[in-house]
Amino acid sequence: MPLSYEEIISHESQGNPAEGLRRLVLRGSVAATARPGQFLHVRVSDRLEPLLRRPLSIASIDRTRGEVTLLYRVRGRGTETLARKRSGERLDVLGPLGNGFSIPEKGELWLVAGGIGIFPLYALARAGLAAGLKVHLFWGGESRNFLQSAGLAEWQDLGIPLHLSTMDGSLGDKGTVMLPLGKAEDPRSAANRLSGQPLPALSVAVCGPRGMMQAVAELGSARGWRVEVSLEERMACGVGACLGCSVTVRDERGRLTNRKVCQDGPVFPGKEVVWNGAR
Repeated sequence: MPLSYEEIISHESQGNPAEGLRRLVLRGSVAATARPGQFLHVRVSDRLEPLLRRPLSIASIDRTRGEVTLLYRVRGRGTETLARKRSGERLDVLGPLGNGFSIPEKGELWLVAGGIGIFPLYALARAGLAAGLKVHLFWGGESRNFLQSAGLAEWQDLGIPLHLSTMDGSLGDKGTVMLPLGKAEDPRSAANRLSGQPLPALSVAVCGPRGMMQAVAELGSARGWRVEVSLEERMACGVGACLGCSVTVRDERGRLTNRKVCQDGPVFPGKEVVWNGAR
């Protein structure tokens, strides 16, 4: 079991405090093996209450400095307790845990995020760019203020195409992320096929609300995309023992079976997830 005590290098509010977003930077052994899409199971209190650890996705990995960055939103007793941790303290974590995103060998990588589903995709974007991929981001949020608070400037600094939407129309398309995604030109479209050039592979990584991920997976199935989704479920142990985070998937033979998000996921092929099945 990968248990470690990571030093808190910084822990602060990010963006507008009203959004409740926090940036937590840890230094220790985790960075050496962490991969995009994995998570840490964090012990938030030294007391019995809150008892359960909290799963937090890894947003950024700096192997040179031995640091990982976790971004999260304060929205319950556990994260409220965690938010009181200060620089210099050590945090009891299990991880890195789970199976992360695949890094394609070539082609284009489209990242699709809804709200704070953006957090685990930043590390993937950097890994994709390092591998020479053409990376696009499709991101939908509540408002311009939310997108800016959740790290829009850092994404702009990557220099990749950004396709944005907000529910109030204050930035990008008005509505969900499905609007800019639906308008995007597939690099393997008919027009591109007629160019006579080799068709680039297209991989899509998705994180956000369950309904949005289902919609992207279904769109990808219709268009022949390779889609991976990062599922979020309540979990207790984080290591596959309690079965509390089970989801229903369809295996390669078409049979329904249960998988554990903490151990088999959190990243799954979108075509395998039974979206309306028992969870």
